[in-house]
Amino acid sequence: MHPSFSPVRRRSLLPAAAALALGLTACSGASVEPAENFGTFDEVLAAAQGQTVDLWMFGGDAKGNAYVDDILAPAAQDQGVTLRRVPIADTPDALNRVLSELQAGRGDGSVDLI
Repeated sequence: MHPSFSPVRRRSLLPAAAALALGLTACSGASVEPAENFGTFDEVLAAAQGQTVDLWMFGGDAKGNAYVDDILAPAAQDQGVTLRRVPIADTPDALNRVLSELQAGRGDGSVDLI
């Protein structure tokens, strides 16, 4: 595994990603509905059944793409969720899409995960 993708580094990026998402939402002036509060993991699984999640990620990394396609997508499918990889050239492409959709007042954007 490449050192830049270590589990410790990934965990340290989560708070930064959450802060960025909150900041982008606040800057957009869009109204965001609070997420539903599920009481149990079983309730989350039940609500997720049949859903599709679009993961926008760099498309030029063969190993990363293979991991998503061969490991993550089948694991999600086992839980009743379709994980669809959307290849992009660079992360700002996805961020710009999110910002554009928020500015347009679209509450059901096309980017689920980056």
